[in-house]
Amino acid sequence: RWACVLRSAVAVQPLGGREHPMKPLISLCAAVALSTQRTCTSIVRVGQAVTAQRALIYVDPAEPEATTITAATRAQGALLIPVWSEAAADAICSRYSTESGLAEATRAAEAPRPGLEQDWAESRFGKTVQIAGVLCSSDAGLKTAERLQHVLAPAVSNGLLDARRDKFEMNEVLRRKGLPAAAQCAPADWEEALRFLHVLQRSSAAGLLRAVIKPRRGQASVLVGVATSVEQARSMYDAIRRSHISLDNSGGRASQPVIQEFLQGTEYVVDTVSADGVHKCVALWRYEKGARNGAPFVYLGDELVPAASEDACALLRYAEAVLTALDWRWGPAHMELMLTSDGPRLVEVNAGRFNGGDFKLVTDVCVGYNAYEVSVDAYLRRRAFRRLPAAPTSLRSAGRIVNLVSHAEGILSRDVCAPAGLQSLVRFEPHARVRGERVRRTVDLDSCAGYAYLLHTDESIVARDYRAICNADLFCTSLEDTESAHTSLSTDGGLDKNTQSTVVPVRVTDEADVANDRGRITEGAQLRSFGVQDSPSK
Repeated sequence: RWACVLRSAVAVQPLGGREHPMKPLISLCAAVALSTQRTCTSIVRVGQAVTAQRALIYVDPAEPEATTITAATRAQGALLIPVWSEAAADAICSRYSTESGLAEATRAAEAPRPGLEQDWAESRFGKTVQIAGVLCSSDAGLKTAERLQHVLAPAVSNGLLDARRDKFEMNEVLRRKGLPAAAQCAPADWEEALRFLHVLQRSSAAGLLRAVIKPRRGQASVLVGVATSVEQARSMYDAIRRSHISLDNSGGRASQPVIQEFLQGTEYVVDTVSADGVHKCVALWRYEKGARNGAPFVYLGDELVPAASEDACALLRYAEAVLTALDWRWGPAHMELMLTSDGPRLVEVNAGRFNGGDFKLVTDVCVGYNAYEVSVDAYLRRRAFRRLPAAPTSLRSAGRIVNLVSHAEGILSRDVCAPAGLQSLVRFEPHARVRGERVRRTVDLDSCAGYAYLLHTDESIVARDYRAICNADLFCTSLEDTESAHTSLSTDGGLDKNTQSTVVPVRVTDEADVANDRGRITEGAQLRSFGVQDSPSK
């Protein structure tokens, strides 16, 4: 998961002497901001006419997608102009206020404020650059990206709609458009919240309370939980009211809670890219979540599935209807859906953002393309975009991304190693891997302990290796923590869903909670040795 790289920008935890992962991106943005005018002097001139060079603006660049987006844009002969949103710039400057030049470099690459977009573009590019579209890698930058595309690339504008970032209002838009949506409430005070909780309890067949409570403007599953009693609900309500989960509080809703009915079913993710209102599904994932460490919704893994079954077709029809209802016509989107007994229901949609995980390897091998490059095509290579199928109905290989869960917190007492004998494991990336590094107990995406990537043509081998990683006790900090970890694992391979509603997290995470160091490692062997015969090709 992306797990908010902007939180990494303001983190205060040391990285064991390593360079902070945001510094290269800050330097990149500053260099581009200072050299763009020199770059634009290479525009081709025919007589007195000027052929404008196409360009994409890239708001809040972040890995893992920044490298792929940069390469894909340059391959089309276009410029990539990275900028920071105001929320990201403020966070970075706060983190690096004492480090010479970094704050200044960040401000030099900050996006223009509302009303100044045309002046900003004219002063930097004149008539030599044509903005073809805008991409974004952060939750906090979505509003900025939407505005820049609306003003500077009106031919591909999605309009301006706050509901795309408001976890309450997006469902209300669906309801007004006649789409089924979860019952919900955005209470102005606790009394209104209590009345809605009583409604949910009375509507339950067993008369039991199960309510999802989450921030109205949140991310990375922070402070999302299930209340099974009024007392639990009040604790969660108060925790959200005290917190600011999103760096972008432009709508004043970062600390407002939303209460929703508990959706029972299987959760899926539909990753899409749109061009002129044509929506292509580029990946369909089945999510696995479970109760861990006192939290009900800990991500365990993402399984890539073919979009061919009756359920898959229902999910894709609903996803397309959601995008249409939200007037989304251009760019990537990441949508979480629950397949209930009554059909699909929206959990949330992230319009303008990619799937937070480093999914490129898995989708390249299993599908043959990835959302990053398809998004660039949507703006720069329409013919290539149109040639893509509506959805990947078959897969070349089985693939999963495993979310590593730490049951311990503290200083590692031993190095972190993958379980032996995993035939499908191609990458193993714990955030803390060396004895002496600090690990956090996993309760949400923000505290995910790392990732493992599984690929093999034999689906049963991938499933077996997935279960082995989920069962493994990977992170040890002390004898006490190790024993505690063993007792917190479920008896069904780490995948028992029946414990989902038994506990409720009340954890307040401030803006400087953790550094998300996601250093990459090279794949351990040729993909062919894991049963994957076809090399990915677009």
